[in-house]
Amino acid sequence: MLHIQREIHDFAVLTRVIGEIDLNVFDELRRALDTALALTAAPYPMVVDLDGVSFLSSAGLAELVGIDERARTRGVEVRFVATRREVLRPLRLTGLLDHLDIRAEVDEALSRRHPELNV
Repeated sequence: MLHIQREIHDFAVLTRVIGEIDLNVFDELRRALDTALALTAAPYPMVVDLDGVSFLSSAGLAELVGIDERARTRGVEVRFVATRREVLRPLRLTGLLDHLDIRAEVDEALSRRHPELNV
């Protein structure tokens, strides 16, 4: 079962995903992320909090890549919050940790500042 919550912080859109992400919930996840993207306007980020995710399948990984690509075409930055092994391990094994913007905290992800540049 998947539970999705959406919050607006200033102009940034935060989507919290809770539960298992597999093929059974793929369409629900895609609709939720596409809605969040439609609500997001650059330069503000779209943030996807995955710390409530207990399982991440290959279909889920594909959707994370897909929303990142769809957002880039609109000039929107997607930031994912992930600290749990259940999410980080598949991201690491597939090499996606090097391609997606993964943050450790929601507050950091919502910030308009870039942590590495300190601006």
